[in-house]
Amino acid sequence: MFDGTVYIGSGDASLYALDAESGAKRWAFETGDTVNVGPALADGRLYVASKDDFLYAVDPTDGTELWSFDTGQPINSRPAVVDGTVYLGNWYERVYAIDGETGEQIWRNEDPTGTINCDPIVVDGRVYIGDRWGYLFCLDAETGEQIWRFKSGNAVQSNPIITDDTIYFGSNDGTYYALERPE
Repeated sequence: MFDGTVYIGSGDASLYALDAESGAKRWAFETGDTVNVGPALADGRLYVASKDDFLYAVDPTDGTELWSFDTGQPINSRPAVVDGTVYLGNWYERVYAIDGETGEQIWRNEDPTGTINCDPIVVDGRVYIGDRWGYLFCLDAETGEQIWRFKSGNAVQSNPIITDDTIYFGSNDGTYYALERPE
């Protein structure tokens, strides 16, 4: 929610801006496919991920498209925005860092081996993201280089939780993991 407006993705391929008090539609932004997750709001922009392969930057006041970035495969997770950079993963085993102002690619990492369905979490210059083959990856937020990876017994579709010394995440193997967070 921002400035009295609630933003909701929809199966009808749209992002809706609704008045928080009345529920009245303020505007709708149409994409080419389902918007499964809510947008990220940062730096005066909404970042909208769609299953039409695109990440969109949208003006939160009127729904005007500012730019779009084609990842080449559907996006089924909410982007993370840190210090003007948008981080996201797609179904084609890729993780991206995109300049939030221009929509230009900063880096792309192809280390994940399966579809990405969890949101990237960015903490202290590290991007944490899981894939459907059971890996949790830690990438350098500036370069995209893999720092390490951990193999669980099944898909990692839950968003990791990062504390000062521990990384928590769940796997479809029925296990909750708590990993010591490296320095």
